[in-house]
Amino acid sequence: PGQQWTQCVVGPVSCTDLTLNLSRNCTPGCQCPHGTVLQDGKCVLQSDCPCDADREPYKPGDTVPNKCKNCTCERGRLVNCSRISCNVDGQWSSWTPWSQCSVSCGAGLQSRYRFCSSPQQSGSGLPCLGSHREDQVCIMPLCD
Repeated sequence: PGQQWTQCVVGPVSCTDLTLNLSRNCTPGCQCPHGTVLQDGKCVLQSDCPCDADREPYKPGDTVPNKCKNCTCERGRLVNCSRISCNVDGQWSSWTPWSQCSVSCGAGLQSRYRFCSSPQQSGSGLPCLGSHREDQVCIMPLCD
């Protein structure tokens, strides 16, 4: 429906060809009129081609989430992609070494730290659980 016989079929002949960025060599066959391509058995304007992302169909003009980006569906392709924050759960780094004792004689404290940076939490990901700091008593020689 809507296709015409031609001696030389070239360029994208379907919306899928646009999505995959395919073009055809010159071969005889049926082809939609210039500026249109085949979609679900009908000739449609290239600008009406949907996009497919993660097996989900999107209409032209739709915002399409694609990994850590938002893209726009245009002529069967994802264009104008901009970074968005991904949902990443935070993970703790390794603990730092213990600090020096807070006193030079008697009982004191020493501390160590870890950071929520391996990776850092982002988007709607979960924060790191637990404390970023640990303290312990340190005993130095008795004071004179």
